[in-house]
Amino acid sequence: MSEYLLEVKGLSRQLGDTFKIENVDLNLLPQEVHILMGANGAGKSALVKTLSGVITGYTGEILLNQTPLKINSVDDAKSYGIFYVPQDIQLFNKMTVAENLFFENLDIKHKLTPINMNELYFKAKELFSEFQIDIDPHEKLGNYGLAQKHIIQILKAYVSHAKVIILDEPSAAFTDYESNILHSIITKLKSKYVGILLISHRIKDIYKLGDRVSIIKDGHLIATLDVNDSIEEDVILLLAGMPLANRYPKLHFKRGKELLHVRNLKSSDILTDISFTLHKHEVLGITGLAGSGRTLLANCLFGNTDYECTALEINGIKVNVTHPFEAISNSVALLPEDRESDGIIPSLNVVDNIAFTSLRRFSHFCLINYNILISTVKEYLKRFNIISSNIYNRPNYYTNGHWQKMFFLKWIMSGSKIFILDEPTRGVDIVSKVDIYNCMNNITKNGGGIILISSDFDEILGMCDRILVLSQGKLVCEMTQKEATKEKILQYATDNK
Repeated sequence: MSEYLLEVKGLSRQLGDTFKIENVDLNLLPQEVHILMGANGAGKSALVKTLSGVITGYTGEILLNQTPLKINSVDDAKSYGIFYVPQDIQLFNKMTVAENLFFENLDIKHKLTPINMNELYFKAKELFSEFQIDIDPHEKLGNYGLAQKHIIQILKAYVSHAKVIILDEPSAAFTDYESNILHSIITKLKSKYVGILLISHRIKDIYKLGDRVSIIKDGHLIATLDVNDSIEEDVILLLAGMPLANRYPKLHFKRGKELLHVRNLKSSDILTDISFTLHKHEVLGITGLAGSGRTLLANCLFGNTDYECTALEINGIKVNVTHPFEAISNSVALLPEDRESDGIIPSLNVVDNIAFTSLRRFSHFCLINYNILISTVKEYLKRFNIISSNIYNRPNYYTNGHWQKMFFLKWIMSGSKIFILDEPTRGVDIVSKVDIYNCMNNITKNGGGIILISSDFDEILGMCDRILVLSQGKLVCEMTQKEATKEKILQYATDNK
């Protein structure tokens, strides 16, 4: 076997009172994509954050090209050629795309030497042309969506000249189309003898991107498999102990009366002539590529963004939703795509985050009965099988899977009937995904309707009754679950009808 580019021997790190990464042995070859998988909270991100200097104070050995390293900071890791791309976006919205892309390459030590901005924009344009990416390097980053920001963050690693690149859930917000761009970037990196550690919850990433896959459970590395020798069923059984057939536990109900009717909606010179209906007991899927307008549509329906439309009807009554308060008053709920920024109030604990939209239910003469509120939250947590050791903890104590389920509780407690779910399983492990799908079944069973916005075509096909495809701000296709295939969805999403 070739000499390892990166070796980890007996790595351990205590994380909190009850969890630790323990005796992890891991290695990475040049030109290899080594995928790390495991449940939320298994220790994947903690492991790579230790390797990249975000978490310090470890025991064990880290070797690069057989040379022992001591990584005490992010700067240490970068100086050794280890570049970490986190799951959350860590870019500057008010700077241009090109400035973000080359920010860490700029020579800021010589303050009197001006930065050649024309050269910066030229290099960015060349890079986007190389990978056929439709992004303007002169545009402010904040004008782009989450998927484009993830691509830019990955390209930052590409231009860093690192030897080892660590990608934490890079494809979580991608459709197959954007995943192809990621694949192109990774293929080019491999040709430069770069080694890549990649965290993913997406099974298809193993076979599309990976050479080996390691499974982490409860802080221990329990198995490493060669992709050529492993099958999907083996990986799923190692991860979750469940058969492949149970990944999408969709329940089918007879479609009820119309809950929502949207006619000729348009917004921001992006969305045009959007018309559709949502019924009781129905899951309506909306999918499309990054930039197609998926999240913008969700924000319009929730009153977060200005829009115009011929009619917006809820339960057959015309309404005017121009503010989230009006959406909530009309029983509309939104699980946002960027939950870290838009879905959680970091200063509030579990109880207050869940009960935030239901305070009227527990108030009398403007006074909140906190005892009843706490009791109700505990009951819902128990009913939805959410383990909460301390309901007064703040959000950063919990995994992505737990928080996504808590979002559902927040809106179910408020009595919502129309649920707009924007990438509800992004960054969530397989077991938590099934829990979320069962939450969706519970909503539709009880007369609710769900708009599922997702870049995961398998999820759309597995959980939706009808499917709408957005392309360049227009609804270009409507299909039933039986009619739809991944190939048809991608054909319409790329507007190649």
